[in-house]
Amino acid sequence: MVWDNTTFLSTDPVSTAADATGFFQTSTTIPSKATAGTHVLRVQSSEAVFVDTSVTVNVGSITFSKANGPPLSKIQVTGSAFDANANVTVYFDGTALDAASTKTDSIGGFVSTVTVPLTAPGAHTIKAETSQFNSAVSDFTVDSPTLTIQPSSAKPGDEITVYGSSFAVGGKVKIFVDKTEVKTKPEELTTDGSGNFTTIIYIPRLSFSSVVHISARTGDSDVAIIGYPLNQPALVLAARTYTKIGEVIGLGFLLVLLAVKAYQKLFFGWLGRNRHISEQQQLVGADSEQNPQLYSVREILVAIATLFKRSIVGILKKLKYIS
Repeated sequence: MVWDNTTFLSTDPVSTAADATGFFQTSTTIPSKATAGTHVLRVQSSEAVFVDTSVTVNVGSITFSKANGPPLSKIQVTGSAFDANANVTVYFDGTALDAASTKTDSIGGFVSTVTVPLTAPGAHTIKAETSQFNSAVSDFTVDSPTLTIQPSSAKPGDEITVYGSSFAVGGKVKIFVDKTEVKTKPEELTTDGSGNFTTIIYIPRLSFSSVVHISARTGDSDVAIIGYPLNQPALVLAARTYTKIGEVIGLGFLLVLLAVKAYQKLFFGWLGRNRHISEQQQLVGADSEQNPQLYSVREILVAIATLFKRSIVGILKKLKYIS
């Protein structure tokens, strides 16, 4: 037998003879380097009689138990039409996967379970190969990690629930609020077999912006970030209250000025009058009935207190605090 008019093939048995009707039976092996597609197989007798026939070499193909998944998740690769009883190596983006080697059965089929490596989200390729002449490639998508938060908004100091999905399977999760790591409940937080997790955190009380950025990570490339709105407490001052405060401040300042002026007038007037009276006493004598009466310090203070009282009552009436 001759393969593609170039390669002589051995047969089993090595030689055989046709019967009276020209029938014979034998077997041969397709060359290991045969490429997928149609080839010519020639059967030739010793009398230089030959017959050509076509042989189709099947193309190996692979399918996955799922077309996408997170890093470190496990998928099942199923292959068919590969070399029979051959070792199979599975590659992810050209790199052989650990413990991914297996062997095909008698008809070139196999099943192998592999682990998706830690890698960036997006499209990647998985390849199964039994030899350089028989391999199959198919696409696989690594999921992007995502976050959702309940409730939809909160204020500083509130408790919120963070849900993560499609993170690295079995990865230790860290949660950050504006790049600052925060405590989680539970404290030791890891993803489940599907790369998901649920945790409770508190928004820091010293968060003053209207939006904080909450992120979760299990590795350098396994990160998800989401903006989260904050309801900051509003500082509201009623117009009437604000007006009264302004009036109190303004009138209070005026009151101080008036009090100072009154004190100056009364005090210095008292000094001048007492000085004048003292001089008169020296001229006419201390026991004279014509001596004017002196103002005491107590009388001056009482006069100032009365002035303050009247001014304060007037201000309170103006602001309608009293009637």
